[in-house]
Amino acid sequence: MVMDVTPPCPASLPAPTGQEGSLAKSLKDNWMLELQKRGCSLDKGKTIEEYARAFDDPATAPTSAKALQNLIGGDFKRVRIAFKLLLQATKPTPIIRDKSAWFVDAEQRISTALKNEMTTVWQAFDAEVQHLVNIRTQESLNQISSLDKENEELAELVDELQRHAEDIEHYKHQYQTLEVELAHLKHVYSELRDKFDSSQNELKSMLFINSELATAKSRNEMLSEHNASLDDDKKRLINENRRLLDIITEFQKREATALNNQSEDYTHANFIDEELLKD
Repeated sequence: MVMDVTPPCPASLPAPTGQEGSLAKSLKDNWMLELQKRGCSLDKGKTIEEYARAFDDPATAPTSAKALQNLIGGDFKRVRIAFKLLLQATKPTPIIRDKSAWFVDAEQRISTALKNEMTTVWQAFDAEVQHLVNIRTQESLNQISSLDKENEELAELVDELQRHAEDIEHYKHQYQTLEVELAHLKHVYSELRDKFDSSQNELKSMLFINSELATAKSRNEMLSEHNASLDDDKKRLINENRRLLDIITEFQKREATALNNQSEDYTHANFIDEELLKD
């Protein structure tokens, strides 16, 4: 006997409704509902239509929320909601099959007296299968709920790390600007020092302008103090920059570890040491 096996329908987005090219209303409604539930903006940021374009070709569709963010962009929390909804929308459509040909053929070959009994056997078998499927489905839903909670925490952490990275870039730019200003001040000081040295040599042979020499010495002392202050500022900025670079390097290492080792027992506490963020 040849079993009647029909392949599942290919994954695809829900059929468009309303205006041409728009997604199914149910998907868009779920998108807005999830955004509101997660505290995301309803009118700012990437739309579900933009994220859905990444799933047009099943062969190149992203397999993770991070991959979808790399393709389309946007906040990770918003990306994770879109990935979850679109992944559900592109699941293969289940097929409801009638009794297989071999089973129907067996029924026809059995006498009328055994027909009802065979039907009872089939119903008992199907009920058992459905019961097992329901149990497995509930277990999967429980696991998904637990993972969703952990993923929510990770999404917030990723957004926070991205904001810290932007702050660090801003501080690096400020540091570079201050270095340029410091170099300019050093150059000005060097020129002033050269002028002072030249004046000092002349003043040694011109005792009648002793008062001007005293003034020049006082100015030199002021510039020396200013230069020392600038040197202290530079050292402080160098130390601050080194600390910031150490922090972002540690964040990047831990972010890579979290993304490569996501599991049920890998939590927010494993991903970041809050002591690193303290001044």
